[in-house]
Amino acid sequence: MIVTEGGGVAGWALYLDDRRRPVYTYNFFDVERMTIVGADPLPLGPVSLRYVFDSEGGIGRGGRGRLYVGKRLVGEAKIARTAPRFFSIDETFDVGVDTGSPAGDYPPGSPFTGEIRTLEVTID
Repeated sequence: MIVTEGGGVAGWALYLDDRRRPVYTYNFFDVERMTIVGADPLPLGPVSLRYVFDSEGGIGRGGRGRLYVGKRLVGEAKIARTAPRFFSIDETFDVGVDTGSPAGDYPPGSPFTGEIRTLEVTID
């Protein structure tokens, strides 16, 4: 786990799968899930991993999700709709481990074994 908010009922997660590929999952209240998986494992050493969401505008609207390794686009997908306000009152925002229920297809907890030097979350 790199970073996650929410969980099994609704939320999102940016993590590495068992092949070390970057994965972003958006879980819309367990009604719909959108997952982007990079084709290749992350290289060894420092890596910049970035997820960008371009909203169609407005509360609950969808948009386009893009996953980057460095400046290279490694995957993208349409997110049909988003949570109108928040995901869950009893889930958490976690870095490096998921202390709540999984938002994506990964084992509970899923601690990151590398080093996260910087994490930046920007909402425009």
